[in-house]
Amino acid sequence: MIWALILLVGDVGNAVGTALSTLLWQDLLPQRLSARLSSTLSPAEVKAIFESAEKAAEYPLGSAASDGIGAAYSDVMRVLLYVALGLAGLSFALSLAMGPACVAERDDAAAAPAPAASLEHRHERRSVERALERHSSARCKRERAGGEEEARYLQWAREAAHESESESDGGSEWSQEKV
Repeated sequence: MIWALILLVGDVGNAVGTALSTLLWQDLLPQRLSARLSSTLSPAEVKAIFESAEKAAEYPLGSAASDGIGAAYSDVMRVLLYVALGLAGLSFALSLAMGPACVAERDDAAAAPAPAASLEHRHERRSVERALERHSSARCKRERAGGEEEARYLQWAREAAHESESESDGGSEWSQEKV
């Protein structure tokens, strides 16, 4: 589900970017061509160059018209680049404002065993959930801080869950798969 949402946002962003660049291209290129070529070409020729890249390629390299066409295209591409960089910078700044995500809660939910039909399994699940609830806030803090003690902390959390299980049911078998 999350991948579908990510792809949807990407496709919407692509469509908005394409529409924005087309809008800028359609608006700016005729203006730049007119400004760069008004002294060498007629308005009809400038319009033909805007409508067809093949017409623009007909002018020999190094001529005033060819240099003006290249400069006009460069001007428009520079504007498109600035807009793209501005939007990328804005999205980067917004991503920094989101803050860190705590993966511990998701991991704790995944670590709990699936509900079972028997009373023994339900009891084990409740004891694991209680142990994880007690330690999840500490785990979130540790995860945010990072550091080299993460492996020792995870071992400590497993031992605490094991102790909680042993206390509640009188010492039933505990395996690493249940953590």
